[in-house]
Amino acid sequence: LKNKKTIMYLFQNILV
Repeated sequence: LKNKKTIMYLFQNILV
């Protein structure tokens, strides 16, 4: 997965 931003976004969404 080259889209690191997407992973970070998903991770943050789960944290919320």
